[in-house]
Amino acid sequence: MFSRILVAMDDSAEGDHIFEEALSIAKMTNARLMLMHVLSAAEVECLDVYGNALGRSPDRLNSRTEQWEVARQHCLENLRSRHVAMCDAGISADIGLPAGNPGYQICEMAQKWGADLILLGRRGLTEQEDYLINSVSNYVLHHAPCAILVIPSSTKMHPALSHNQFTAVS
Repeated sequence: MFSRILVAMDDSAEGDHIFEEALSIAKMTNARLMLMHVLSAAEVECLDVYGNALGRSPDRLNSRTEQWEVARQHCLENLRSRHVAMCDAGISADIGLPAGNPGYQICEMAQKWGADLILLGRRGLTEQEDYLINSVSNYVLHHAPCAILVIPSSTKMHPALSHNQFTAVS
């Protein structure tokens, strides 16, 4: 079975969903986890979320360096709180907060850390949407050094798979 699982997540509701899945898998397999969030330039562009979360006005964040540091601290606090929850559940876990291209950083960390499974989410986009926005899960699928478990989005379901589309057959 798996002994070292890299868990790639963010601090969204989807990140919470992936975290819960990782917790369940780790309990079943007694695996060590690497809780990982990749800080990307796109996140820093959305600074108002982090600024407001930390009680700071985005207008007061003057430099790009300061914006980056606020976002990094916010992500680090989130990883640390999840790490505490893992430790409280008796699960061994590390944390990682690299910066850069998420897909590349996930694969690089998996290689360096010796992961035998990568657990990550997927937003439920169509194949064309995946291609157009350079999907992280798609990149990892094609470049990972180990097995991958992709957790589908808990909030967005492709219209073709909507519950209302199915009819009972007797």
